[in-house]
Amino acid sequence: TTLYYDGKPIQLTVSAGFAVATSAGPSDAPALLRLAAEALGHAKAAGRNRAEVRLFHPARALATSLASI
Repeated sequence: TTLYYDGKPIQLTVSAGFAVATSAGPSDAPALLRLAAEALGHAKAAGRNRAEVRLFHPARALATSLASI
C-alpha cells in the first residue's frame, strides 16, 4: 500500500499476529500475548501483508493463516 506524506509516496506493509481467547483457553494476558507473538512471528516469516491467528483449543493451539490482509 502506498501512503503519501508531504506529497511523497511511502510504501507500507503490515504483518499482524492475533490471539483469540475462548472459555476453554488461557484467560491470562501473558498467555494471550505469547500466542499473539507466535502468530506475529509466523506472519513475518510467511511474507509481507500477512495476518496469522492463533485460536486456543484445550488440547492444542490451532493455527489459522490468512493469505493476505
